[in-house]
Amino acid sequence: VLAARDQDRMAAELLTTTRDRLQGEINSLTEQRDALLAEADSLSGEEKQKHGDQAEQLANRIRGWKALQTEIWGSLVRLADRQKDWDASDKLIRNAQESLGDGVQARLLRARSLARRHGADAASEIRKLLDNTEEFSAAERIQLWYTLAAIAFNVGDYETVRKNCRSILELEPANLDVHKLRFQLAATEGDIDEMDESLERIKQIEGKPSAFRHYAEARRLLAISEKGGSDELLRQALSQLTLAEQLSPRWEAISVLAGTIHEKLGQSNAAIDAYLEAIELGDDNPALVRRVAQLLIRANRLQEADRMFRQLAERQQVLSGDLERQISWVKTRMGDFDAAIDPARKTAAATNKTEDLVWLGQLLGIVGRRMQSEGQDEEARVLFDEGEQALRRAVVQKMDAPEPWIALIQFYGQAGQKEKARQTINRARLTLTTTAAATVLGQCYEVLDELDKAAEQYEIAVQANPKDPKIALQAAAFLARAKRIDEAKSHYLRVIQGKVDAEAPMKAEARRGMASLLSEQGGIENRRLAIEWLDRNLAETPDSVADQVLKAAILASDPSGRRHHEALSLLEKLATGKQQISPQVRFALAQLYHADNNWRQYNLHMRKLLETYRDVPEYIAAYVNALTEKGDYVEADIWVSELARVAPNSPQTIALRAELAFAERQFDRTQKILRDYIEDPKATDSERDSRLPIIAESLESYAKRLRVLGEPETGRLFSEEANRAYRRYVDAKPGRDLHMAAFLARQERIDDAITMVESLRESSHPDQLAVACFRIINGTGPSLEQLNRVDEILRKAIEQYPGNQILQIATAVVRSFQDRFEDAEALYRELLRQSPDNPTAMNNLAVLLARQGVKLDEAAKLIDRAIELAGENDELLESRAVVQLALKRPEKALEDLQKALGTKPTAMRFFHQAEAFRDIGQRKAAVDAFKKAGRLGLREDYLTGVELRKYKALKMALE
Repeated sequence: VLAARDQDRMAAELLTTTRDRLQGEINSLTEQRDALLAEADSLSGEEKQKHGDQAEQLANRIRGWKALQTEIWGSLVRLADRQKDWDASDKLIRNAQESLGDGVQARLLRARSLARRHGADAASEIRKLLDNTEEFSAAERIQLWYTLAAIAFNVGDYETVRKNCRSILELEPANLDVHKLRFQLAATEGDIDEMDESLERIKQIEGKPSAFRHYAEARRLLAISEKGGSDELLRQALSQLTLAEQLSPRWEAISVLAGTIHEKLGQSNAAIDAYLEAIELGDDNPALVRRVAQLLIRANRLQEADRMFRQLAERQQVLSGDLERQISWVKTRMGDFDAAIDPARKTAAATNKTEDLVWLGQLLGIVGRRMQSEGQDEEARVLFDEGEQALRRAVVQKMDAPEPWIALIQFYGQAGQKEKARQTINRARLTLTTTAAATVLGQCYEVLDELDKAAEQYEIAVQANPKDPKIALQAAAFLARAKRIDEAKSHYLRVIQGKVDAEAPMKAEARRGMASLLSEQGGIENRRLAIEWLDRNLAETPDSVADQVLKAAILASDPSGRRHHEALSLLEKLATGKQQISPQVRFALAQLYHADNNWRQYNLHMRKLLETYRDVPEYIAAYVNALTEKGDYVEADIWVSELARVAPNSPQTIALRAELAFAERQFDRTQKILRDYIEDPKATDSERDSRLPIIAESLESYAKRLRVLGEPETGRLFSEEANRAYRRYVDAKPGRDLHMAAFLARQERIDDAITMVESLRESSHPDQLAVACFRIINGTGPSLEQLNRVDEILRKAIEQYPGNQILQIATAVVRSFQDRFEDAEALYRELLRQSPDNPTAMNNLAVLLARQGVKLDEAAKLIDRAIELAGENDELLESRAVVQLALKRPEKALEDLQKALGTKPTAMRFFHQAEAFRDIGQRKAAVDAFKKAGRLGLREDYLTGVELRKYKALKMALE
């Protein structure tokens, strides 16, 4: 049990104590036996016989204790080998030889340790253990020869296997175990004639059908198939193994061979199951374990890999460096970073290989950043120092290899050590070849967010190797990440169209890249083309998981929801297959079930996901949200506590805790959660300051919702709390007074807000004044009198700052709220005459025209140009959705609204989404979106003019 928990030192102490106590017992029993034998010499008859029998009983007990003691020596040596403490292992073997003598057991102890330590390189040392056996009995020699032959077989020393088998057969021609070993050797070497000869001899000795004979026949069929036979031979071999298993159901070799045959037939999941059964039955051959680990990881069956490694630990199995690395990798993929570090350290210390040092450095960086985010700065610093040293050693070991350089520079970039990163980039530039340096520097500049420099390096690499598909794909992937879409497409097309020397898998990767780019660009036509690229891949490789997953994601991204069932079908097919799906796929499947209102399936998949990935905040947060919406507050409370453990200071955690308390109508607790976040004693002054406006807005939002719920008095308490938080924020730093005015307006204190702005007009920066005026009237439902007061503030400000365009834009907004559309349009057009590329004026004019339903083609051109100039931010996407709705293009509107809501859910965005769903005939989806708008505080009295009329029309249609 201690060994299984990796408490090897305590396990060794326990074994040593037991061994020493056994030695004391053996010494005592030996003295008693010798005394009985001495007394027996002076006796005769029945009494002498009695003493002899008692002495023999003691001798049997001594032999039993010595056998156990030998087993303990073996366990101690295995523990030392597992820790890679070779000096301790050698010392234990010497002590065992002193205790046991230079007999068979001591030699086998050393042979097993050599095999574990050196593998194939141990052959010559193991052969030396065959020397000086003259004083051994025939039985002892046969035991030594046979066991050393089996060890030699496992390390690939087949000549020693043959020699030892010959030696044994000279003494025991009918030794069945030796003939079986000879058969295994012939099978491994593919010598069918030798297999036939050995099998015939085995049949003669056994005389009747046996498990081994069926097993041997299966091996023989496999060997024939490997020399050009059909799959039918493999299926016959599996039939023979079924017969063998009936006769010997717990023989692990049957399962190993079945796994090999399933692999040959392309049945990887059946192969994994068979191999795991063999390990379960006791086979811990390193080659087998390594193969199973590779297959499990490839199939993403991580829990089974983890369970297998724990099972081997319980057996005190010594794992090679590559298996330790796989353990670390599996633990990392499962989110158990702390457990991943120890095997990574062991591997790096034992092998000192470059790839192991790189992995250790990267892993320490991941864990260090996590600790840093949790405020454990000192612990993080220690890990960063260790990680840096590991990566620097890796670079020194392989100065001409790009991977260590990339890892070290990325490590510095992610740790925020930009200057060190740049110095290392310069060293890499001088050390690496031109092509290698270009790809390395491209990746490294990307880490530093210097995208133009990164693009230059990738271009150098492409020009130097115009026919290299790997470099073309690397360049395309970078350009896609950098949002240089057309350039990325050109590189993918070079690969697809055969302009570089690419094989089928690389062409498939390029088509997948094209599909991903088209999907990100959005739109019905882009989605159709993306699916066409993926369908071409799936026509060639129908079982491609990557293509099926991406296709499902594209189908699910259809904002109309019309193709969600196809996405669901694809992901369900993957989920019900034997291959374990990735957590991202399971999460996507769960989200589709949630959108489909299939709570049972959603809950099942989220539970399964969180069994393994309970440290991923994104998954926990989604589940808490869903549970809260469903009204399962007890379960939501359990999981929000789990989220608090994983990400205690995350704003998302605080928001969800507060939301859950609010949903349970625990309003005092909601306020306390938000208040405690501001007052957190562990937070720095800067952190507290940045939290104040966030918490004030949350309190303000709850106040609005309480008024909608008919709880005005409780809403007033939230408003007062929000007011105090905002006041603290404003008072903390000069120049924030106008923020307070906007806040007051959102609390329906519009007159107070306008009065404050009036008092600050002359002393405020014109841009800030304009923004404050806009925020006072936007979404607050101001009266005409209040609009006129804001208009007067702006008029006076423009007199003070006549050329300020932001003041003029704010004035145009006021005009539109006053339903003075012609005046607003004239102002926007004058602004565009002065500044033709002003995206704000373009956006506002486009929305103004759309709301009136006039000049819609111009509105579409204006908003598209604004997005071209300013990028796809959420506000411009919302505006384009408004234009699309006016143009009767609800599906395109849904595309933009989906992206905008993904950035920031707001009441008006859900309102527009409800309009779009209504227009395509999806009433239920429209109702859901309309309700979400209401929950976020949308009220009839907050709207004016066109928006108010649209609100009433939508409400009536949905009722």
